[in-house]
Amino acid sequence: MTQCVKLEENTNRVVTVTESDSEKWCRRNLGGGTWMRNTSQKCVGVDYIYYPEYNTFSPPQPYPSWTLNLETFLWDPPIPKPGGDLHTWNEETQTWVLKHPAN
Repeated sequence: MTQCVKLEENTNRVVTVTESDSEKWCRRNLGGGTWMRNTSQKCVGVDYIYYPEYNTFSPPQPYPSWTLNLETFLWDPPIPKPGGDLHTWNEETQTWVLKHPAN
């Protein structure tokens, strides 16, 4: 079954996600507004943003300094992340910091 999403007017932010093959059914049974079938090949969630000119979604922006990559529709940090999963982004200092620094 396909995802159907309800979009917030003027922002295209996803406010509701459900499994249905019919946006008409969603409007009738789940309330009016802008409903659409997700045909983007991505599984989306609440707060994702829909880009109609590309027929795709992006996850919510994780930090104000990150920019949307229009090829992947993912958010890129101002500085590439060091290898591995040991770092987390610090928005205040605009740097990657170790999650658990070694003693």
